[in-house]
This record gives sequence, C-alpha cells and structure tokens, in this order.
Amino acid sequence: MKRVGMLAGVLFLALLLLSPLALPSVSACGSMTRARDLGTLGGGYSQTWDMNNKGVVVGASWTADGYYHAFSWSKSNGIVDINPAGASSSSASAINDRGDIVGRYVPAGATFDRACLWKANGEFVDLGDLFGGYDTCCYATDINERGSVVGRAYTYDDVIAPSYHVGHAVMWYVSSGSYAIRDLGTLEGGSWAWAWGLNDWDEVVGMSATWCWDSWSTEVHAFKWSASTGMQDIWHVDGLSYDDLSCAMDINNRGLVAYDVYHLDEYGSNYIEMGYQMYRGHITPYKPIGTDPCYGRVVNSMGDAAGAVWAEPFWMRNGFVQKHDGRQVVLTTVAGMDCWAMSLNDYGSVAGTGMVSTPNGYEYHAVLWQGV
Repeated sequence: MKRVGMLAGVLFLALLLLSPLALPSVSACGSMTRARDLGTLGGGYSQTWDMNNKGVVVGASWTADGYYHAFSWSKSNGIVDINPAGASSSSASAINDRGDIVGRYVPAGATFDRACLWKANGEFVDLGDLFGGYDTCCYATDINERGSVVGRAYTYDDVIAPSYHVGHAVMWYVSSGSYAIRDLGTLEGGSWAWAWGLNDWDEVVGMSATWCWDSWSTEVHAFKWSASTGMQDIWHVDGLSYDDLSCAMDINNRGLVAYDVYHLDEYGSNYIEMGYQMYRGHITPYKPIGTDPCYGRVVNSMGDAAGAVWAEPFWMRNGFVQKHDGRQVVLTTVAGMDCWAMSLNDYGSVAGTGMVSTPNGYEYHAVLWQGV
C-alpha cells in the first residue's frame, strides 16, 4: 500500500471488523424498523454474531460476575449461557439451520482460544488446531449446512506477534466421521489470511495479504476459495486505487458476495469504508443512505444484504437492509441510537447490536429486528 504502513492499515481494518465502535446517526430513507432488546447474561454488554432461519440468535455477553460467555437466544427460551464447562471465556460466532453452533472458547487451565462446535444434539467438540498444542490459537467464524467450518489459526509466534497481520485461513471438514483441518493458503506473496464466511458449496471468502507488483508493496485483498480453484483474488473494484484494503465477509449459495473496501480519503490519511456486492465479477455498491459510507456484513439466499451506514462526524451508526429488489430499510434501536446489523435470515428477521437505555444508563445489547 502507498502512503500508509501495512500495520496501520490492517490494524484499522481489524478494529472496524471486530470492535463495537460507534459512528454517526443518519437521516432515514425508506422504511424504518425498531429493534427488540435481547438482553445480556447479567453484565452490561452483549453482541450478536449470527442468526439462523429458525430465528435462533448467537453471540457473546458479559456475565454479572465479569466473564465473557457465549449465548444462544430463542423466542421460547430467551438468552441462555452456553459457556463450556470450566471454560474461562467463550463466544459463539455462527449457527446453521440444524442448530449447530461454532465459535471459540478458552479451556480450563489454557491461555489461548480454541475453535469449538456446539452440536444441536448437545455434544461439544473441540475442533482441533492446525498446529497442535495448547500454545497455539484458533477461531471458528462460520458453519454451513453440510457442517463445514471456516476460521483462522495461529502459531505461538503469531499469537505473541505485536500486530494484526498474522494467521492462517482454515477449514474444518468432516472426514470419516470426525473433523479434519485444512490450511487454505494465501494469495500470491502473502504471509497471512483470514476466512470469514462460506456457503453450502464450501466456497470460502475472506481477506489475505498479497504482494502487488503494480504498487511494489504488500496489500490486503478480498479472496474467494474453493477446492477446485484454490484461493482467488477478488480485490478489483473499478475506479478504486491500489491504496485500498478489501475484505469479503459472506457468500450465499448463488455466489453473491458481501464485500467491503477501505479506501483512503482525499488527504491520504484516513480510511473510509464502503460496502459492495459482487456477483460473477461484477461489483454493485450498497447505497442505503444516499452516498454515506456503509458496510455490508451478510447476504441471504435471496440476495438481501445487511450491515450499517454512517456519516460525519463518525460517532454513530444505523443498521440497514438493502433488499434484492432495491428497497431499503433503516434499522434503529429501542433508544434510537447507535446500532449495526450482523445477520439476516430468509424470513425478514435481522440480528445485530445496538445501544439501548437501561437503569444503569446506555449499554450495547444484542438486538433483533423482525418483519423487515
């Protein structure tokens, strides 16, 4: 990348993808839908990561005694702590329609995270690590209906590295009745890659470091991987420069990709995030609120996309849904403040995180929008 260091760019990207930073409120266009507060496990914060077509939501929450635990939420059971026995912390990142949940946990006596699976039948599975041993680390980020899981794995040297640009994109797949793990590699010249999503055809999307001969530097590009093609660079967006970072977040069974680009502003000093949808190499920008910056996090089987939108001065967000027919829905919270969408199913429900008003003041909670 030009004008900014690789570490600074990747650090910014990682913070936007992983942290609950607040950004500005926007003027509404289209219809508006308010959220339902799903609560917490007793602490002052909870966040949603995924939801299936049965309306079951998964994520993580602080507990009353200060621990960070995975949860599942359903209309019939409410919010339920699913932290594995003895684990010091956990988080649930994805759920399929069978009810299988994947995420990460820190086992008793361990220091680093391990990828794990909560099966719908009640069985808990440690998915195993690419490098072996409890001095390494791995995360599971998505699961499909076949039971294939993707995520990222780290060596011990990766774990203690003072930067975000480390790790291996991996897939866990069922082989002879148990899970095996596969390193998906990197783009040409890259030293690391992260896998974010996959579809039921085991097509995987994410982001990878790669060497760019045009700019003569290491950059971060979105990728698509399949067993037949390997890892392919899907970075290119017409009109954008080589100063851009890109990341593919989700892919549906038709091959539609939810795709984010982080490009430098006119001063060359700050990154602006814009969301796109990619289909067979063609890029279409999300435009939920005029030309305000936005990002897409998920695309469902019909091509509806969800994410968040913001504008200056960058301190609050509103969630959005862009329907496949072009209709747009603005998502707000119970308190009418900062929120973002992380998942949507095929039946008009959207799950995310938003600021809500509580007796203790404003807090960020997992929220659910229905009838979108």
